[in-house]
Amino acid sequence: MEDKDQVYFALYNLNLTQLAISAALEDLTALVEEFGRLEPETSRSLKRHLSTIERNSDRSCEAIYALVSSHATPESLWSPPPR
Repeated sequence: MEDKDQVYFALYNLNLTQLAISAALEDLTALVEEFGRLEPETSRSLKRHLSTIERNSDRSCEAIYALVSSHATPESLWSPPPR
């Protein structure tokens, strides 16, 4: 497999992972809403943290896609920066 193909395969797998994370976070948020025994502050806090995880995960994926779609070659993506 070529370096470029490996990068695209990794991005494909990252995208699948991101979709699974988003689905799990939506389910967790729905569960938090169903827990009537939680204090309102706790429920709001959990929802806020779940939302933050989802946003940060989305940003990470967007940053990786932007990096790959730039003019960088696959070799430069995995090489350490020059000293």
